[in-house]
Amino acid sequence: KEFEMEESEDEAEVVIQRFLH
Repeated sequence: KEFEMEESEDEAEVVIQRFLH
């Protein structure tokens, strides 16, 4: 996780997962 977004960590994870898929 190289994103410093404490406002939406869940959304960040979803975006990362979408990129991984």
